[in-house]
Amino acid sequence: MGRTFLFLTVMLCTAGVLIPTPGSAQVPPPGTDLRRMAESMSPDEIIRRLEESGLTRAQVRDRLRRAGYNPSLADPYFDAMESGEISDSLGADATFLGALRGIGVTLRGDSQGMWDQRGLARDSFLGGDSLYRTDSLGYLVAEPDTIPRVFGRNVFRRVSTTFDPILTGPVGENYRLGPGDQVLLALTGDVELAYTLDVTREGFILIPDVGQVFVNGITLEQLQDRLYERLGQVYSGVRRSGDASTRFDVSLGRLRTNQVRVVGSVVRPGAYQVSSVATVLEALYLAGGPTDDGSFRRVLLRRAGLEPVELDLYPFLTSGAMEGDPRLEEGDVVFVPPVGGQVTLRGMVRLPAIYELRDGEGLPAVVRYAGGLLPDAATERAQVLRIVPPADRAGGVDRVLLDAPLADVLAGSAVFELGGGDVIDVFPVMDRLRRQVSIAGAVWRPGQYQLRPGSTVGSLVQRAGGLTEDALAADVLVSRLDLRTGSRSALGVDLTSDPSGPLLQEFDEVQVFQVDALLVPDSVAVYGLVRNPGRYPLSRGITAGDLVLLAGGFQEGAAPWSAEVVRLDVDEGSRQQLSTSRMVRLRDGLPYPDPEFLPTLPDTLEALPSEAAVPLQDRDEVFIRLLPGFVRSQRVSVEGEVVSPGPYQLNRRDERFSSLMARSGGLTNAAYSGGVRLIRDGVAVGIDYERALAEPGSSYDAVLAGGDRIVVPVLDNTVLVSGAVLFESRAVYRRGMSLDDFVAQAGGYAQNADRGRVSVEYANGSRAVVSKTLWLFRNTPDVEPGSRIFVPSKVETDGGFDWDSALTRILAVTSTVATVYIAVNR
Repeated sequence: MGRTFLFLTVMLCTAGVLIPTPGSAQVPPPGTDLRRMAESMSPDEIIRRLEESGLTRAQVRDRLRRAGYNPSLADPYFDAMESGEISDSLGADATFLGALRGIGVTLRGDSQGMWDQRGLARDSFLGGDSLYRTDSLGYLVAEPDTIPRVFGRNVFRRVSTTFDPILTGPVGENYRLGPGDQVLLALTGDVELAYTLDVTREGFILIPDVGQVFVNGITLEQLQDRLYERLGQVYSGVRRSGDASTRFDVSLGRLRTNQVRVVGSVVRPGAYQVSSVATVLEALYLAGGPTDDGSFRRVLLRRAGLEPVELDLYPFLTSGAMEGDPRLEEGDVVFVPPVGGQVTLRGMVRLPAIYELRDGEGLPAVVRYAGGLLPDAATERAQVLRIVPPADRAGGVDRVLLDAPLADVLAGSAVFELGGGDVIDVFPVMDRLRRQVSIAGAVWRPGQYQLRPGSTVGSLVQRAGGLTEDALAADVLVSRLDLRTGSRSALGVDLTSDPSGPLLQEFDEVQVFQVDALLVPDSVAVYGLVRNPGRYPLSRGITAGDLVLLAGGFQEGAAPWSAEVVRLDVDEGSRQQLSTSRMVRLRDGLPYPDPEFLPTLPDTLEALPSEAAVPLQDRDEVFIRLLPGFVRSQRVSVEGEVVSPGPYQLNRRDERFSSLMARSGGLTNAAYSGGVRLIRDGVAVGIDYERALAEPGSSYDAVLAGGDRIVVPVLDNTVLVSGAVLFESRAVYRRGMSLDDFVAQAGGYAQNADRGRVSVEYANGSRAVVSKTLWLFRNTPDVEPGSRIFVPSKVETDGGFDWDSALTRILAVTSTVATVYIAVNR
């Protein structure tokens, strides 16, 4: 006896470990630190997660209760969500975070992935389903269907799908009471009493002053009959007749939960606590639905003492019919067997997928399950790729391609049997349009048209709205396709002499030319000081002043009194003459940007012809010249260590550097005069500040131009060494150090350094390079504070050593030495 008890105890413990129950949802998944998550998450983030879940307060409370948590945990967060105000006392509680994760609300920071309401990892939840992917924030999002999938699988796998039973309202006539249900009894009339009665484990309810009433397994209607008898024994006014002085009402309060098992080919087999009104579909959802190998057509419900009930999910998936979805009872087992024969339907159907077939079902049933054909599906045939049964394989024939008369099969006039593993392709209709012609060009509605019997070019023009005013009706072109060769031929049609024209053929293209499109439009041009210079269409009678207005008016500095009109010379007798030019007087009143700055009219204007006397012709060009003596403002900016930095207007065309430095107040005490730069067009101009100020007007004193920048820096007592050195660096300037000394502080010359082309850029922008005397004596420039030393690399020549260059240098040096020697000996 003791061994038997020990054996049963071990078996029960093992079963408790293997079967997932709602209690396991209270245990956080391994590797997840809820306390650390609670410290890092804010109440705002928790509220946002609740909003994103799409669950209401009632749904969250119900799920918490069914998972074994306190439902009131969610109330403070929903209160804050509805009021829009978050109290200071509201925080992120680790218990509530664990509860949220236990009921399927996604939280950030889960190192083990997303966990469902049964504590199962995300990979188990997905079951390898590619309907999901993880976005950049770690959330699961639906993946668009790109290949045929098992039909119905996404109903159980998509994130938004829920099958929560309705826990409020009537439960139906066939609902049978059981332990855990709550019965509400109210008596009115001679007595006013209300009772909340729980059904005990033994199936009784206990009514005060009445006693126990057995209710297990009966409906509410049967309970009502039983209460008439029991209540009538205590309360004389309770009768079925109309003169009853005491009446009672019985209803259901809280519903019980049942434990059912979902096994077989499902994603998460196990035991589940479900509502007493839950059905097979709800249990399948909790288990993740059938796997890829599970059947959707032969789901079995096994109940003790009864024959198994077979459930086909396709009526629900295709039409929403739920008549065959039975309600679950305590101890029920939902079994999903392996899938039967499957076929793949692809192509021009509304729901391409992998479908499971029952015995006797064929191609019409598969197309019906797929929602029917698309409008552009070709119904002449469907192509079926079939795996040959093993008994029929011979000579290497393992797969065959069959053509099914799709239209005849769907109409019922032909039969085409399907087999497991068949792949059915429904093709689209051809993209090529037939029985059509097209018309383009000078008609009101160009485009493609149906080729009707007896259609002519003239009738097609009328169907296209007729010819436009500028249509060239005498030269209509028809391009005709030769269907045998694929080449096209041209046919000219004169609609002025024959309004009907020839008969059209399939794929003819009619082109009606537009007169204006065939001609080069007349134009004139305006250039110079106008806002929008360029070429404009010629209108008869247009003048130079009109063209100025078309170009947006004058620019600042334009001479508004006269314009030069240049006309191309068309005299063939003089080949040297290209054009003729004449000045015209523009009319008064043309808008001018700054009329108050205009000088007086010149006396020579009276001798010029008016613009009206010289109307413009095709290809004429009008030029608006600069106002005599007009000078645009010229500004120079002074930046850095001067007394008054900022922009300055040049006083003279030839104002020099020294004059502007004096206007700016001179240098501050922090300025480094050796580094003063003059920058023009983005390029530094080497300038000697001291000599420019000491010798104003000399060649050292640069003439300034508009847009120049003068930059006065502070002293930089470092020297930058870069290029072919061991490491680029800056060295502090010390008087007496040579160029090679600074290079030595940068690690010395690199192996590929070209010592003969070392350059020094000074702080003021001037530059100097290493030079050589007699090719042997190397002269290095001085280095000043703020300088940059650049050591270039040797230029590699193709073919190895450059003998030509070396011999040229040797001869030059030899000649120089010989000349010096002769001069000395003389």
